[in-house]
Amino acid sequence: MAEEAKIAGEEFECPCCMEDFDPDSEDIVSIETCGHSMCIDCYEAYLEQKMTDGTTCITSTCSDENCHVILPDSVFKRVLSTEKYNRYHFFMYKSYVDMSDEANWCTGKDCEMVVEVKDRNFKTFDVTCSECYECTCFACNKEGHQPISCETMKVWDSRLGTSNKDESTALWIKLNTKTCPTCQTVIQKNAGCMYVNCSQCKNEFCWLCLQKTINHKHTGKCEVE
Repeated sequence: MAEEAKIAGEEFECPCCMEDFDPDSEDIVSIETCGHSMCIDCYEAYLEQKMTDGTTCITSTCSDENCHVILPDSVFKRVLSTEKYNRYHFFMYKSYVDMSDEANWCTGKDCEMVVEVKDRNFKTFDVTCSECYECTCFACNKEGHQPISCETMKVWDSRLGTSNKDESTALWIKLNTKTCPTCQTVIQKNAGCMYVNCSQCKNEFCWLCLQKTINHKHTGKCEVE
């Protein structure tokens, strides 16, 4: 990583605006690693232009077109206004979140909160933002859809052809799940017989009539002995 440096000797001419500066002037920005320099006003304009590219600005290189030295944070801090320097730091943060397997952005409108988890061993994992209260699935970064898997929800949405995700999720849950009669946990059953064991409260009940399975049998319909 490059560092700032001071230049010495005769009068300095900015290679961009061609203005002359005293070599000890605070209006000169110099990079120690490569030795290239430019006046602070031109460097400000240069970095502001780089920031229009979004997160790629964090790897901005020296202003010399043939130089590939990456600029240090100190140059951004010295040259930019406080507001724009904070924006640069946001891009650094955003770059980390976008590349991380353990962090995702909240899907709430205009919300810039981030959720971070350490355990990726899940099929669906809905989280609720503490700031805007939007519910998001961490696995696919879409609106929360538990207990439906991300792949199932994707197929369901494509078949349903609706843009209303809340309506789509609610309809899927209504048609494909039931609630445990004891603890009200939402349960999805996609195979096996009609005897169900709730993973939360361990209640055993009939999937068809939701009655306890004690003295219960099926012969095409629910019968209690």
